Parts: sequence; C-alpha cells; structure tokens
Amino acid sequence: MADKFKKITSDLYRYKSLTGLKGFIFAYFAFNGFRVTFWFRITQYIQSTRLPRIVKRAFVFILLRQQSSTGVELNPGTEIGPGLYIPHGGGIVISPSSQIGANCYISHGVTIGKVHTGPREGTPTLCDDVFLGPGVKVLGNLTIYRNAAVGANSVVLDDVPRDSFAAGMPARVVAARGASEIIGSIIYENH
Repeated sequence: MADKFKKITSDLYRYKSLTGLKGFIFAYFAFNGFRVTFWFRITQYIQSTRLPRIVKRAFVFILLRQQSSTGVELNPGTEIGPGLYIPHGGGIVISPSSQIGANCYISHGVTIGKVHTGPREGTPTLCDDVFLGPGVKVLGNLTIYRNAAVGANSVVLDDVPRDSFAAGMPARVVAARGASEIIGSIIYENH
C-alpha cells in the first residue's frame, strides 16, 4: 500500500503543488482528473489483495462511476507511474495494456489506443515526463520517449524521440524542444 500511497501523493502534488489532507480534500472535489486517478490507484491496490471478489467488484464499480462522471477511462490493469496529471476530464480513453511513465500530462480528448492487427499491432508506451495536448490520438505499438511533447489534435503513429515536440496528422517532430521547455519545468518536479 505504501507504493500506492506514494503514487497518490505524487499525483496530488501535480495539482497546484497540493499536499496533505487539506490539499487532498480540495483536489478531490476541485479536479475531476485527480478524483478518477485516486479511485484508479485504490482499485489497483484492492485488485492486488486477497480480499473477497465482492469487495474487489465494489471498488471496480466505484471506479466505473468515477469514469462515467469524469469522462476519463482508466482500467485498473494499466501501468501508470506516479505523478499523473489530468487537468480536465472528458473524452480520455487509455487502453488497459498501455504503459505510462511518471509525471505524464494528459489533456482532454486524448486517446491512447491499441491497434489490433497489422504492423502497428499493440499498445503505446509513454516514458516519463510526456505531455499530450488536447485531442491527441496515440495509436499502436510505439514509444513516446522521455520529455517529449505532442501538440493538440495530432495523431501519433510512430515513435516520438526524447526531448522533442511533435505535431500534425500523422505527427512529425517539428522542434527540438521537450515538454519541460514547452509547458514549464515546475510541472515536472518529482515529489
């Protein structure tokens, strides 16, 4: 549980550097992204315990209700590092088999999706400190490397190199500036 608690406190800190119980209560009611992430972390933990199946299903039900109210689909099977930041809910779909690193920023309208057949078959991997702008679609077996940023409404079909900015349909590297330079390093402090 200590690992899950650390992830929750890291997630919390991403919302205006909030900490402690007061910060938690404020973030829980003020930020849909934090609330659904909190229930995602708790449900993941509960699924890994020996609690009765009925208890596990109850937590999945709570998570599903949070997903429905926030528009953010996070499956408990998804690997997500600490410090997830979802500033706005709505239209976010993350494939259960995708992997997301620490301190990632996922804007509204983002899809991180699986491709079921062909050369891109598989799911995306996002390394640490990745920024995905509003409406980004990341599809198939690819990697967005550390500190990369993807501009709004881009469709990512190939790897995005470290410390770069990609945009377009399909997304291509348009600048050698990473996420920390584009949206500010304060977002990516580790806590």
